[in-house]
Amino acid sequence: MGRKSSVNWVQAKELYLKDSRYSYFEIAEIFGVSKASIQKRGTREKWPEQRKAYLSATLSKKLSMLSIDVDIAEVNTRHIKDFRMMQAMASRIFIKAWEEYNEGKLKKAALTLKRASDTMIIGIKGERKVLGLPSVRRFNEMKPKNPGPWIELAKEIEKSRQSSKTKNQG
Repeated sequence: MGRKSSVNWVQAKELYLKDSRYSYFEIAEIFGVSKASIQKRGTREKWPEQRKAYLSATLSKKLSMLSIDVDIAEVNTRHIKDFRMMQAMASRIFIKAWEEYNEGKLKKAALTLKRASDTMIIGIKGERKVLGLPSVRRFNEMKPKNPGPWIELAKEIEKSRQSSKTKNQG
């Protein structure tokens, strides 16, 4: 009767299958048995074929994950580009609102300004979301350094609203 081996064959096989750097000889040295013992067991249980299948499956899974990561990056890049185009479009709409204001078309300027603001908000929020930034900032952090003519336009619009209300009430 053969002697009972103290080799943990499950661990030996797992090491051989999962790490292609190890040969039968190195596995034998690690587990303290002869290369012939490892080779007999490996041949009987078809370790080389299993190693090939395992490594192939692992590679396929890694390539699939890499493909998904690339797809996500491409989508995010496209979304950032779209949101930045919306912001540029909103800037052009702001200019149009200012031109309407200068032409004395206050109601039209107010509507155009609202459209520009809404477009800009969507563009900014979308871009911040894609970039993983917080979407809402506190009001006190949003003070413009140089508001330019927009404050004046907003005041004019508010005046025209107030005068419309007094005319409607009177």
